[in-house]
This record gives sequence, structure tokens and C-alpha cells, in this order.
Amino acid sequence: MKKSKLSWLPIAVLVLAVGFLAINLVLHGAGAIGWRAVLRATARTSLIVFLGVYLSTSLVALWPARWSRVVHESYGAFVLALAASHGVHFVAIVSLALVDWGGFSPRLGGGVAVGALAYLALAGMAFTAHGRAKGLAHRVGPHLLWLAFIGTLATRTGRAPHDLAFIALLLAAATVRATAWWRARQA
Repeated sequence: MKKSKLSWLPIAVLVLAVGFLAINLVLHGAGAIGWRAVLRATARTSLIVFLGVYLSTSLVALWPARWSRVVHESYGAFVLALAASHGVHFVAIVSLALVDWGGFSPRLGGGVAVGALAYLALAGMAFTAHGRAKGLAHRVGPHLLWLAFIGTLATRTGRAPHDLAFIALLLAAATVRATAWWRARQA
């Protein structure tokens, strides 16, 4: 199998996510405020890497160029980087629940089911990231992750209006994917 030009990406993202974890805990402490800061930082890291997973095939289909081929060929690296970042994010979720269940539990809702399914799909994607058999997890997982990101961000827009920029990024990514799908159907 050909080595990805971005094979360093999972390690770099893991180091970045763990760095965010450490910095936020040093700045804010290991209480609820610190873990919420870690959650925000790792969610953003995960979202940016997720765009590489979500768009890799669509980019090369719409804009066949060297840069889009590198992204497409590095799909497995993007999946592993997303799993690394979201693994740290999961640790922050569990840690927040342990230190502040009272503040954490009211935020639980229907999004928990989508989030849990997205984590399961991401685990399946990570285990098969570099194999040839890309099954259901790779077909459904990116859509579940997209829904989890959109759902989480949409519930925060009243408290964090700057999250609208991330929603716009996700909507633009969905538009690119839909355009690639539409063009493939027309061909």
C-alpha cells in the first residue's frame, strides 16, 4: 500500500489535542471550567480534521488536482487523526461528567444517541482506516459525525454565536458533497 503524504497527521493532531487538554487544565484547573475548555478546544480540532474525512472523495471528484489527490490518498490518516482528537474529547466528556454531573446531565438529550452512534462509527472507521474493505462505518459514519457536529453547535449558538462560523463550514462541506454526488449521478 502506498504511504500517505500526510501519514504524520494522526500523531500531530493527537499531540495538539493532548496539548489543548494540558494547557486548558493548567489555565482553568481540573474542575468543570477546565474540562469544558478542553471540550471546546478538542471539538474544534476534531471538526477541522473531520472536514478532511468528510470531503476527501468529493474534493478529488470536483477538483481533480494534486492537492485534492493528496487529501483523498490521506483519507486513512484523516480518519486516524479524527479518532485521536475525538478520543481526547471523549476523555474530557467523561471527566466533566465525573466532576460536575449536576451541570452535565441537564445537557443530555436526543443528541446523546447520535453522538454515541457517531463514536461507534468512528471506532469502526479507525479500525479499518487503512484497509481496502471500507464498509458501513465509512458510508454512514461521516454523516453521523456531521449530524453530531451540527446538532451540538446548533444548541450552542445562543451562548456562543461564533459557532455559526463552524456551522457555515459544515453546511458548505455538505454542499460540496451533495454537488459531487449530483455530478456523479449525472455522468
